[in-house]
Amino acid sequence: MTIMTRLAGRLWRLPPAENAVRVERDIAVTARDGVALMTDVYHPFGIDRPPIVLLRSPYGRKNIVGLCARLFAERGYTAVVQSVRGTFGSGGRFHPFFQERDDGLDAVGWIERQPWYGGRLGLWGASYMGQVHWAMAAELGERVAAIAIVRSTSDFAAAIWGGDGLRLEDFLSWICLVEAQEKSNAIVQALRRRFFGDAHARHYAALPLETLDEQVSGAAIDCWREWMAHDHPADPFWQPIRDRCTLARVTAPVSMVAGWSDLFIGHQLHDYAELQACGKTVRLTVDPWTHTSLKSLAGAMADAFDWFDIHLKGRESGKDALNHVKLWVVGANEWRNETAWPPAGSVSRALQLTGSGGLGEGGIAEAERRFVYDPKDPTPSLAGPTLSDASGRGDMRPLAARADVLSFIGPVLDQDTEIAGRPVLTINVSADGPEHDLFICLCDVDENGRATNITDGYQRLPGFAADTRRTVTLPLLPAYWRVAAGHRLQLLIAGGAFPRYARNLGLGERMSMATRSRKTTIAVHCGGKDPSRLALPLKGA
Repeated sequence: MTIMTRLAGRLWRLPPAENAVRVERDIAVTARDGVALMTDVYHPFGIDRPPIVLLRSPYGRKNIVGLCARLFAERGYTAVVQSVRGTFGSGGRFHPFFQERDDGLDAVGWIERQPWYGGRLGLWGASYMGQVHWAMAAELGERVAAIAIVRSTSDFAAAIWGGDGLRLEDFLSWICLVEAQEKSNAIVQALRRRFFGDAHARHYAALPLETLDEQVSGAAIDCWREWMAHDHPADPFWQPIRDRCTLARVTAPVSMVAGWSDLFIGHQLHDYAELQACGKTVRLTVDPWTHTSLKSLAGAMADAFDWFDIHLKGRESGKDALNHVKLWVVGANEWRNETAWPPAGSVSRALQLTGSGGLGEGGIAEAERRFVYDPKDPTPSLAGPTLSDASGRGDMRPLAARADVLSFIGPVLDQDTEIAGRPVLTINVSADGPEHDLFICLCDVDENGRATNITDGYQRLPGFAADTRRTVTLPLLPAYWRVAAGHRLQLLIAGGAFPRYARNLGLGERMSMATRSRKTTIAVHCGGKDPSRLALPLKGA
C-alpha cells in the first residue's frame, strides 16, 4: 500500500487491502482506426486471473484516477485505466462524449485477449467516466458482469441542454478546464476556483456565444465551436450521445450513486426509472454531496466494492443488496431506506398561485402578475445543482427581493412536511415578445425569513405569438426534503438564471450568433377555472 491508499482506505471506510500491486504503464492499445490509446494496468499479486474493473478517463491516468485504480487492485481486482482519445498521450482528437462507444468497445476487446482476463468484467466511473460506459453498455451485453455509475447520465445531450437552454457556466468551464489540464493540473484549477472564485465569471456575458471560448480561454476551442454550430437540442448532431434509448438492452446489473446537489440528479434518476421500468437489476443511493465532493467519492467507492464483490467475486447477498433505494432526506438530515423512487405512499397536493402572491388551495380569483426580464441585467443564479463544489444550497432572499422575480409564499406549516419526488408547476403565462425563459425555484423559509432553495426548474419557451396566453407544464428537479413545522414554502418565478443558463435575448434569433437583445414583459395568470398551480409530491400526506 502507498501512504495515499492507506489513508483513503481508512477515511473512506473501504474493505481492508489484501494485495500488493504491480503496475504496467503506457501500454498502447490500438483502436479500430489505428489510433493508440494509452493504458495502465494495476495487477494485484497473488490472484490468478482476478476480476477486472475498467476505468476510461479524460483526466489522465494518475492523480485521483490512479488512486482509485490502486484501491481496486489492493482489494483483488485488476484495474485497467485508459486515457480517452486525444488526452494524456492517447492519439487522435478529443471529441467529448461522441468518441466513446467504439473506443470503449475496442478497449474491452483488448482486455478479453489478455492472458490475465478471467471472464469477469466490471465498469466503474463518475461523471464523464460514467458516460463512456453508458455509450457501450448495451453493445457489450453479457460481456460485462456489473456496472457502477456515479453522478452521471446516459443522456449528456439532455444535461448540456437543460430545459432546452444551454447550461453555459458548467459546460463552458468544463471545456476550458479540459482544454488546459495538460498544461495546468485540473485539481489545481478546481482548488483555485473553490478558494478564489470562478475566473471566467467576468466573461460569461460576452456575445456572441460562438466566440465565447476565446473570451474565456484566449483561443478557439474545437468542441465549443462544433457545439455552437449545432446550437439547438433538437439538432440531429446530438443524437449519438443520447444513450437512454439503449438502456432497455443493458443486461448487466447497475448500481447508481447520485447527489441532490449535483448537476445530473434529474437525468440520473430518469436513467434509474428507465432501467427499473425495463425490469433490470438496479439499485440507487442519493447523497447530499456536490459533484466534486470527496465525501461523494468515498461513498461511491464503498458502493462499488460492495457491488463488484457481489457480481464479480460471487459474494453471497440478499435481495435487498441488489435493489435497495437509499436516500438522504435533507432537512431531516438522515438516511432513509425505501423500496422505490419516488417513495411508496407519496401523494400529490396542489397549491394554487394567487394574484396577491400567496399559495392557496382553492377558490382563487382570476388575477395577473407581471415582471420584466432584461438580458442586460439578467436574473442571477445564486445556488442550485451544478458541476462545481458549491453547496448547491443558498439563501435565496436576494433573488426574491429583485423586481424581476415574482414571489408566491404559503402559510406557516403546522407540522413537518416531506417533499418526496418531483414537484411540477403548471403555469398560465404570456409575454410581449417572441420567446422567453422561465426559471422556477421552490424554497424552504424558516422562522427568521431565510429562504433555502429546495429544488428548481428551467425551461426555454420559444416560438409563440406575442401576448398569447398558454399553459406550460414545468417539472422541477427531484427532491427529498423535510420542511419543518413553523416554516413556509415559497415559489420564485424569474425569466432566467444566469450564468447557469445562457440568457434568452428575447428576439428569437439563433442562440450562438445573437448579439442584440430586448426586454420582455412576462405575465403569470392566476386563479380561474384552470389555475396556475404547483403539484407537490408529499410523503405520507
